[in-house]
Amino acid sequence: HAPARLEKCARGAAHLWDGASVRRREIIALFIVDVRERPAVGLSEAENGREALEGYVRVLDVLGAEITKLDALILRRAEADPACALLQTIPGIGVFSSALLVSEIGDVQRFATAGKLCAWAGMVPSLYSSGGVTRHGSITKQGNVWVRWVLCECSTAAVRGGRRFRNLYDRV
Repeated sequence: HAPARLEKCARGAAHLWDGASVRRREIIALFIVDVRERPAVGLSEAENGREALEGYVRVLDVLGAEITKLDALILRRAEADPACALLQTIPGIGVFSSALLVSEIGDVQRFATAGKLCAWAGMVPSLYSSGGVTRHGSITKQGNVWVRWVLCECSTAAVRGGRRFRNLYDRV
């Protein structure tokens, strides 16, 4: 009967799932695994589940407050940075994307050409050559993972945000 009561406690947490953010869903999933695999000694299954869930929610609230503070700090710094402001004129690039690009790339003048910057970021096609035949493959993914990730996210936002980029995307 103990596993049945534990399942009931886990199902009780499931009502929190609907409408929850991705972070809250991750916490709820951790709670369900934690309660099933590591029950606290001396507590009933229901008490164990409630204590675990309340602890996870407290952690989530503290982390949420810290994330909010850091978001505000990044926003203030990005608004004061002329390089971020310039990047934000490109469709699809917002405040946080521009801040990430500036922090990861650093001084853009260290790259002799745009192609070298693209190669550093791993955004150039791979090249296969044998017997006089050359074939271009997918991007190399050999560079900075954060720059590559944010550029892909920004390109998706640009495609969704305007007909001009959507037409180009459809054509290519």
